[in-house]
Amino acid sequence: MLFLTEIFRLLVEQTNLYYQQHLDGKAGPVRRLPDITLSDMMTFIVIALQIGHEFKDTLHDHYLQAVHSKEKKMFQHKNLQTL
Repeated sequence: MLFLTEIFRLLVEQTNLYYQQHLDGKAGPVRRLPDITLSDMMTFIVIALQIGHEFKDTLHDHYLQAVHSKEKKMFQHKNLQTL
């Protein structure tokens, strides 16, 4: 389990680093979004795995099932609009 956690932490670290490098390459002022958290990354991975195994009508349905224990909080999650 420790190994898996370290992989997720590395994914989060590298994702945030890549985003920062992407912004550094932009000319002019840009609006910086919040960094991805470990929880965000785990939710993304769960949804990606779940999509391959279950058919749902919308991506929103997959998202709600993946975070069912936090449904009310996650329903208004900042990244839901980008999915």
